[in-house]
Amino acid sequence: MFRRLVVAVDGSENSLLALDRAIRLAATVDAPLDIVSVEEELPRYATKRDELSAARTEAERYYAGLHAQAALQAAQRGVRTVTKILIGHEVRSLLDYVRDQRADLLVLGARGHSAVWDAFLGSTADKVVAHAPASVAVVHPEAAGRTLKEIVVGVDGSPLGDRALSIALELCGLFGGAVHVVSVAEEPPGGGRGGAQQWQRYLEGVQRRALATSSAVGVPVELAVRRGHAANALITFAEEVDADLIVIGATGYERPWSLTAGGTARRVANEAPCTVLLVRPPLPVRQVSDVMSWHVTTVESDTVLAVAIDHLIRRGIKALPVVDAERRVVGILTAGDLLQRGKLGVRLSLQGERDPAELAAELTAWGYSQETVGSLMTPHPWTITADASLEEAIHTLVRRRIKRLPVVEDGGRLVGIVSRADILRAIAAGGETTGSTLPELPRTGTVRDLPMVDVPSVAPTASAAEVLTALLGSPFRRVVVVGAERRVLGIITDRALMSRADPGAQEGLRRWLAGLVPSAGDLSHVPADAASLMEDEVFTISDQATVTDAIREFFAHRVKRLVVVDADRLLLGILDRRALLQGLVGTTPADP
Repeated sequence: MFRRLVVAVDGSENSLLALDRAIRLAATVDAPLDIVSVEEELPRYATKRDELSAARTEAERYYAGLHAQAALQAAQRGVRTVTKILIGHEVRSLLDYVRDQRADLLVLGARGHSAVWDAFLGSTADKVVAHAPASVAVVHPEAAGRTLKEIVVGVDGSPLGDRALSIALELCGLFGGAVHVVSVAEEPPGGGRGGAQQWQRYLEGVQRRALATSSAVGVPVELAVRRGHAANALITFAEEVDADLIVIGATGYERPWSLTAGGTARRVANEAPCTVLLVRPPLPVRQVSDVMSWHVTTVESDTVLAVAIDHLIRRGIKALPVVDAERRVVGILTAGDLLQRGKLGVRLSLQGERDPAELAAELTAWGYSQETVGSLMTPHPWTITADASLEEAIHTLVRRRIKRLPVVEDGGRLVGIVSRADILRAIAAGGETTGSTLPELPRTGTVRDLPMVDVPSVAPTASAAEVLTALLGSPFRRVVVVGAERRVLGIITDRALMSRADPGAQEGLRRWLAGLVPSAGDLSHVPADAASLMEDEVFTISDQATVTDAIREFFAHRVKRLVVVDADRLLLGILDRRALLQGLVGTTPADP
């Protein structure tokens, strides 16, 4: 949905409300957040050197304190941030920053202290909304204390109206709640649609397509057609349903690709009693820099391993590039390194659920308090440049059987990191964007055409011991529970196994899964059979689904793997991210 967010803050109550909304959204979609303030050019009358210095120092001190508090607030929700003080024209500086950083959402408050925010309607802030190169969320004072549960989306059959619907449905999936799909019957655009009746039939078709779209992603919607001026009708409808959010295209049917937001969108943004999201086209995806993560936690080779593990576990980081004093990449430390060459044995997400004091004591006992990153890292990892094509990145990831690539500039200095998930997320968000050079999806592309991995299966009556044996033999640490003819009934993961066992049995299970002991020990504290151990909710994908649908399902459910079934829900295998990328480029992976 959104890959990089920018929030404009000036310390006013409404800008801090916008900051809170931006942090919550960034945490939910797992995107970095840039916190930006604009320090206007100093007035000409401040000509004395000491006047200029004092004014600038005061402004920098104010914004530095504001940004420090904002960054702490974001860190508490696990959001990666960059803070920036811009100097110059309030609107031009902000829009240039959004454009230069290729952000795809700008969040701002409807009122504030500075010239950017005062008298929002008709002010310089309206110019921000009108000319922003990205989608814009305008947060009104009424949004305080509200979540994004009740969503109104305006659809008119325009490209951005369709994109607004997709974003509204995705937000509903993330936050829960309800989506109201509204079309407004005005006079036919340009008078060229044969009168009001034909325009009415057109909008009914728009609504039917919206219903089909929502049904395809499993999000129920309520449909409505209103008459009158579009902005008035949308605002009135939002008041009637007590909406938390209005989502509309920045431009509509008449000027679908205008670079300036339309009058309806701007009026709704100004007058609505809730947060308003004006949707712009997704950014064209052309190269690695368009999808990579710019903010990367790094370590050095002499960093104590316990510190690196703490980064990986507590911050949920999947990999740590290892750099030298000049930020040149010399290695990478991943969870796989710890599993294969270290002593952790169990994937890090399970380690992170343990008592911190207990884990620290175990790390010390294993010698991790003295051992350094250099002893376990993968040296001289494969890297890629920021201007490389996405196709090159996919080929490298698939052929080298790796999950992520450090991104470097001339001289091998680290500037970011790109992963399988980053690339697939770009495709899920709309890889068909004009100007994109994402690999063309296979024309016959269905899930059945992709390479699938076999997954162990057990009957619901299988004993706990049989389940454990199958689980240990699974590279994915999961077992599918099947009935007659391999019909999928449920799934058992190492996480589910640990959660269903009594506390007294969990340590023995963990040590067994880690390969530290030859047996799981006493199983009397573990549910007796597969039916008692399994989770009923299994994220599946039909073998006849398109590759694009499969990619979107991965991100809709926020999973790394999907169980593939046929029309009768019979088990065919498991699909992972690597298989999706391999299907995109038709590459046969190189031997290790």
